[in-house]
Amino acid sequence: MQELKALLKTVKDDRCSVLDRAMAGLALAKVGDPRPGVGIDENRVPQLAWSNWISGGTFLMGSSGDDPNALENEMPQHTARFHEFRIGLYPVTNLQFRMFVEATEGWADDRWWTTDGLAWRHEAAVWQQGEAPDNFPCVQVSWYAAAAFANWISSRLFAPANRRWMVRLPTEPEWERAARGTDGRLYPWGNDFDANRCNMRDSGIGSLCSVGIFPQGRSPARAFDMVGGTWEWCASLSRPYPYDARTEDPDAGGSRVIRGGSFNRDPSGVRCAVRREDPPHHVGGSVSFRVVCVPTSAQRDVLSLTRSPCPRAV
Repeated sequence: MQELKALLKTVKDDRCSVLDRAMAGLALAKVGDPRPGVGIDENRVPQLAWSNWISGGTFLMGSSGDDPNALENEMPQHTARFHEFRIGLYPVTNLQFRMFVEATEGWADDRWWTTDGLAWRHEAAVWQQGEAPDNFPCVQVSWYAAAAFANWISSRLFAPANRRWMVRLPTEPEWERAARGTDGRLYPWGNDFDANRCNMRDSGIGSLCSVGIFPQGRSPARAFDMVGGTWEWCASLSRPYPYDARTEDPDAGGSRVIRGGSFNRDPSGVRCAVRREDPPHHVGGSVSFRVVCVPTSAQRDVLSLTRSPCPRAV
């Protein structure tokens, strides 16, 4: 018990070195990480931890020409609208995703998959993470599988009698609003880069690490690990800015957006505005995801916009 308390204290203490926190996180994985939002409950259902509700509204999305590191696909900076939501405090962990893979009504259940996702699942090998620690972010997960996990966990958390809420992947505006707030900051913690606040090239880890070991890097929504560590899938199709809600059609073809950078990126590559794309079948060693919780009424509003023509990617 004393050892567990010491490990928990270390991962939360920003006065400890990055490497000390990383080693403590790895040790926690071996003894069973009890932090809320990292593991599972007695029924083998992932225990997700959430930010507070973020009220719906608008914010400035993307990068302005004043940022010398801004890439073309981050511009123009523009006003984006979003409905209220709350975002997962951590990326989904290996232990949590494994529950989906192993559940009788999980990975093998057709209900959670899009049509294209089902075709991919029939061709793909079942997710395998080998000896990856339980409290590391799950990687080697396609967009199809991430979206299916979200549908599955939504059904586990919200019974048919309580369908006022649902879980899904975040849209691009939701992800960026949760990462940077409304003041246009470059990083979740502000405008000045600090390698002690995220897992990136200069932090000294050089690989994936346990979620939540960068307490000073939390976003305005209080979410951990929004930049660095792993890229994260968004619900949105990859399209040039300004953002168009029609990119949220879950059945449309084309590449999907990933956000946040990864452990091997430099400071310019872990800014809140950085965006990249991958085909939905892609599985990579530095691509993971987190989920959002939204009112089902808001989701109906989003889906109503997708009925307008949105070209499929060629």
